[in-house]
Amino acid sequence: MEMNEVCDDLEAMCEKKQEDNMGFFDRLKKKTETNETTVLIPGVGRMPYPAYRGKEPYIFVSYAHADSEKVFAEIKRFNEAGYNVWYDEGISPGNEWTDDIADALAGCTVFVVMLTPVSAPRENVLNEINFALDEKKPFIAIHLEETTLVRGLKLQIGMKQAILKYNMTDNEYEYKFIEAFNRYGLKRNKKGIAADQTGETIPMKPSQSPNGQSKPEPASQKPFQLSDEQKANIARIQNSPAREIDFEWNGSTLKKFHGIQKRVEIPTRAAAIMSEAFTGGLPIEHVTIPASVTSIQFASFDKCSNLKEVRIEGRNVKISNAETIGAFLNCPQVIVYCYKDSMTHDELKRTHQGEIRFIEESAAKETQILEPKPTDASSPLENEHKWGSYAPKGTAVIETVDGKTYSAIANSLILKVEAHGIEYNRFAPCLYEGLDNSYEKSNQGQDYKAENMIYFSDMVSVERNGDILEILDYDDEKKEISLPENSEIWFIGEQDGLMPSIIPADSITRISFNRTRTPQTSIKYCRVDMVEGSFYSPAAFLWFLIDYAKSGIPAMHFEKELTLFSGVPLPLKRIRKIVVTKNGKDSTMFSPSTAMTVAAYLKNGEEIEFDMGGRYSIYVMAAHGLLKNPGRSNLKAIEIL
Repeated sequence: MEMNEVCDDLEAMCEKKQEDNMGFFDRLKKKTETNETTVLIPGVGRMPYPAYRGKEPYIFVSYAHADSEKVFAEIKRFNEAGYNVWYDEGISPGNEWTDDIADALAGCTVFVVMLTPVSAPRENVLNEINFALDEKKPFIAIHLEETTLVRGLKLQIGMKQAILKYNMTDNEYEYKFIEAFNRYGLKRNKKGIAADQTGETIPMKPSQSPNGQSKPEPASQKPFQLSDEQKANIARIQNSPAREIDFEWNGSTLKKFHGIQKRVEIPTRAAAIMSEAFTGGLPIEHVTIPASVTSIQFASFDKCSNLKEVRIEGRNVKISNAETIGAFLNCPQVIVYCYKDSMTHDELKRTHQGEIRFIEESAAKETQILEPKPTDASSPLENEHKWGSYAPKGTAVIETVDGKTYSAIANSLILKVEAHGIEYNRFAPCLYEGLDNSYEKSNQGQDYKAENMIYFSDMVSVERNGDILEILDYDDEKKEISLPENSEIWFIGEQDGLMPSIIPADSITRISFNRTRTPQTSIKYCRVDMVEGSFYSPAAFLWFLIDYAKSGIPAMHFEKELTLFSGVPLPLKRIRKIVVTKNGKDSTMFSPSTAMTVAAYLKNGEEIEFDMGGRYSIYVMAAHGLLKNPGRSNLKAIEIL
């Protein structure tokens, strides 16, 4: 045997041994470089090349693996157009939310979701859409096929850019995606040039294929790393309340939860929970099931390894359809709360292997956390007024255009409008417990109609679409709202005091409501004593609407002080109690109002007496977050607690 032949045989043996020791991606890379432009992955499709992993701007593509054949063709097209593309290559285990996907999504420049009837309801796709929306990623939805979106998904991405590929020519489609990518700052690489892992551009090394054509060498694999800020954002999302898009419904039956939140409050629209609603790989730790649910199918919480507690608020819930199979079949570590001596408890005893606790035993504690009641720390009200005391209920999560998120008490939201219209004789700012449309009239400014009000208490969600707010209510009806300029949303936020939190209404991008969980905000109250009873109001919504004009057209302003009447600086923060020593008379069609005499008792022990005359109104908040005007003839005292 010739020496050259021996060397060739040894070299071949070494290459064979080296290939046997290669990992999956190394063998994939070798095959790509030597003989094929794509690689067939069983059950996934023909993969164009490994996903991009570098520091240059790149596209994240979200899709369903069942659509891989058609999606990979689009990915190949993006790459040939000069763009870097990351995509899940189909080798991640199961349906888990992997760190690799989270890292790549957090670092992408543009998020692209490939929509088909198959991909739209998929859990992974919905998780990725949720994450991209929460991260405020530039968002493009490419419809490969005509796809009907479920209501929650349509509400979330309806305002995002959509490219209907199935309805376009190839030239139209290519123009659309290139124009969209360029607008979001994605630069196309020059032909024959690729980005390396440092962000520099280097000539691509050609390799020979069997037909003699040169092929580019793919970039080396390097994992992404989440920054501290991105990790914090992921934690914020997981700790935030679930939203409408996170739930998939069949009428009143909950089919599947698609979110990545740790604490889940199932909406009260649910009457039943299907068997695969909370199965496998979810990070949820706590679930509250409302009293509206009467049936929980077996294996509803199958393999939820992070789940710690489930609270079942219904007393007559059927939990399984067989004595040996329960909803908590594979999670004996879960503590289930239910009512003692109920059908729910009997069902649990037959099927749940873990611990069962009773809601009654922690009722006082839960009531204090979920629905704290106002108190003056001395005695309860002996004669409560018909308006009723305010008690906080529910959570509203408000998101704004600057990326900020506010947590508000749901029944504290109020709209403040600057109205100056002549037709309705309104020359003063107004407060409303809901939203309605405004209209413009030439030479008369802008009026707020408030004739077909949608109350905040009836809203499921609010979503901005351009200059329009789209409101979804509990009847599944959607209404479009156009608010006047300079309107504001007032609410009780995480830190309550004498002032509400205030944000411009035109800065809101989304409001989602959770009626079953109330923030643990310590509210500052005031006690309002009327002629026929008393009630408690949050001090943040004790306001004086005062006319500063001496005569003529009113100049009304909301104030937190009585300086105009007292003649000395008298902000509310100095006042302990306001006592009416002489009632006035409210104006009617036939008679004007008369002054009311009050004594202000200050925190420093002083007392100041003065008349409150002219044009003014007093605003307080009663039960259910409704605003009330005590009036001059019925008010006795206001004590700030």
